[in-house]
Amino acid sequence: VFSQTYKNWNLYIIDDNSEDDSKKIIESFKNRSDNINVIYLKKNKGVAFCRNLGIRSSFSKYISFIDSDDFWTNVKLERQIFFMKKFKHTFTYTNYTTFIVKSNNKIFKKKILVPDEFNYEKFIKDSSLPMSSMIIERSIVGTTKFRKVKICEDYLFKCEILKKNNKAVKFNENSMFYQIS
Repeated sequence: VFSQTYKNWNLYIIDDNSEDDSKKIIESFKNRSDNINVIYLKKNKGVAFCRNLGIRSSFSKYISFIDSDDFWTNVKLERQIFFMKKFKHTFTYTNYTTFIVKSNNKIFKKKILVPDEFNYEKFIKDSSLPMSSMIIERSIVGTTKFRKVKICEDYLFKCEILKKNNKAVKFNENSMFYQIS
């Protein structure tokens, strides 16, 4: 996020009561920018709660998620938001590359080319739309929330957004790297 060419970002880090070195890592970064907001939870609440808290905490026009094991190219936000503004899209995503980590080295696997657009009917048959590739305009999120379920909370969220007669459109760049774990 720090390396983004788009500088008008706000980062909300929700630490879900981590028990590893996350707090130390967060502390080493949080003073590098006024755009960073850190929320430490006293109890583990799960990914759905954290995503909902991030949405509630933000007042930005655009919402994007980046999971702690994924990363972006440095031009992702700038180019994807420009694309959204230029063509008046409210929900976009990109192609992505999968990778694994072995001995602290990233081993890139394959580039995933996702469909050019999704509506609800198409999405439920092909859900190849990772959260870290998406940018959504706040106006279409409304009161939609991530549901507290053990898996696929993001799938249900995307279904709810797309059910409201929204469509998601691909920004045809490969700007996200998705860790397979």
